[in-house]
Amino acid sequence: MSCDDYAGDSAYGMVENEEDNYDEFMISGDESEMEVEMEEESAGSGQEDFESHSPQPDPLEELYAANLAQATTYVQEQQLPRALEVLNRTRLQFESRAVPIPLSIFLLRCHYKLWERDPHEKGLFQQFASAVSDLSSSMPAPCGTDTVLVVRQCLNDLVPSVGCVAVIDPSSIANKDTITSRKVCLQQMASIGQQCDAHLWKTRLLQYQLLELQLTPGDATDTTQQGLLHELEQLTSPQLDHLDNVEFLLFWYLHRSLQDGSTSAPHVAHEKLPDLLTTVSGLLQTSFSRPLPLLATLHFGNAYILLEQIQSSHSAYRQLSYFNAEIWESYKCLEEIGNKTKFHDLTLCAFILSNMLLMGQRTDMEAIISPFELEQLKVLESQFSRDLENLYQAFVSYDLASFARGLQSIGSFNHVLQPLVDSLTHLLQVRKLWHRVAACYSTISIADIQSMLAVDPLPRLSRNSILTILMQSIMNDTAQVYFKLDLTRDLVFFGEENRKPLSAYTKDSYLDARNSIHRDAGVSLKQWVDNVGVFNMGPRRLKNLTPLAFVQELHNAREQAAAVDPTLQSRTLKYTQLAEYVRDALQ
Repeated sequence: MSCDDYAGDSAYGMVENEEDNYDEFMISGDESEMEVEMEEESAGSGQEDFESHSPQPDPLEELYAANLAQATTYVQEQQLPRALEVLNRTRLQFESRAVPIPLSIFLLRCHYKLWERDPHEKGLFQQFASAVSDLSSSMPAPCGTDTVLVVRQCLNDLVPSVGCVAVIDPSSIANKDTITSRKVCLQQMASIGQQCDAHLWKTRLLQYQLLELQLTPGDATDTTQQGLLHELEQLTSPQLDHLDNVEFLLFWYLHRSLQDGSTSAPHVAHEKLPDLLTTVSGLLQTSFSRPLPLLATLHFGNAYILLEQIQSSHSAYRQLSYFNAEIWESYKCLEEIGNKTKFHDLTLCAFILSNMLLMGQRTDMEAIISPFELEQLKVLESQFSRDLENLYQAFVSYDLASFARGLQSIGSFNHVLQPLVDSLTHLLQVRKLWHRVAACYSTISIADIQSMLAVDPLPRLSRNSILTILMQSIMNDTAQVYFKLDLTRDLVFFGEENRKPLSAYTKDSYLDARNSIHRDAGVSLKQWVDNVGVFNMGPRRLKNLTPLAFVQELHNAREQAAAVDPTLQSRTLKYTQLAEYVRDALQ
């Protein structure tokens, strides 16, 4: 294409634009007004056409929505009869059309709530059963997703899962009429539940059957309960959508263990609880919601399974520390909930007792901060918290009489916290022995020690128990005062004045002492027996030393010759000769 072609095209375009602009410019004002009027008329006719073709609102739908809102208000105001009146009037409007599923479910819920108030009224039950039948007949053959969700929500509202709320507040499941009514509700809704969510309906029914058996022990047998539990466990898997069933099983075993007079439950609980606690902990890690009742029960359960391992404050210090931390987390959850039930007192008691056991490892009681200085405990004003504080003060002041009274004030929890109570009592007796008795007496009989360490109404420590405490204190290297025992007179000698160096003479020197030639250089028979022939042994720690190794060291020391007097120590020690002397002395 040449330059002329480009020029021609350009010129042509310019001429055309000029003519168009000129024509537009020359249009008169009258023509413009006429054109605007025509546009308005065409727009108006289009709007009329749209309005004539738009669907008219359905008066029945408007009435339905208004009546549902009014009925909801009545339900919130606890005016169920008026709500039912509105709903029944609305239902009559749908005689020629299918009744909406939400309306049928609303009617069912109101009839159930009204019957639940008076479960012995047969007329109210018949109305509820009729509402269930109406809902069942109006449901489509294959339930849609929306219907399943609505029915599932209805089941959860009318018959909620029994979870860990029942652990921290047992009164929520103490009414047998309520439990029975909910079980009957599930039985009446069997066809609906099986059609929409068979798993939810079946597991929820098993929960309430177990609860009803628990509230009527005379009608229940262990075989029946175990059968229902086994069936529920088979239907429960470690999945997030089965958390309500896992939570119920956790509640069941823990609640049974905490019940008064439950003898076999603790054994079953210690078999089942660890796996259930692990499952719940794993499910909560993948869940967006972390309900405080479940967290409180989870932390308490983690601590509860350690109780049997807390035999003494020395051998189970790590378990005791973990127990204390878990109990404290449980208590904080309960405080956040605002729970003030017996379970709250149990958790508080467990925390204080475990804190006292941990505190007992310290030697300087004055440097220890009281747990009642914590902000969460300062605000407590209940009588039970004051009883616990008195128990704590008795412990730190070694007042066994006040300590015994404090134990009686927490007696309702002894069946649960018995390992803690036993360990704490033993620890206080040991501490009083070393910090009060041994520090004040140079010589005291074992019988007097038994009397001083008595905690009524508990049985007194036996003679062997006192000797065990003394010897374990040596082996654990926790003896606060040096002591010696006189088992022939059952006396204990406390104090450094009894720490005398052992004789430098062995059995050989005793044998030489019987000869007149070496009598002056030898040692007396009494002195040799008192010192068991051990001499010049350097001080050493006996902690973690087995009894066999200890006896072997004594044997080796007796066999060795004394460096200070080698001429008198040529014979080996013979235990038979020592036994003969003891026999002769006793005769």
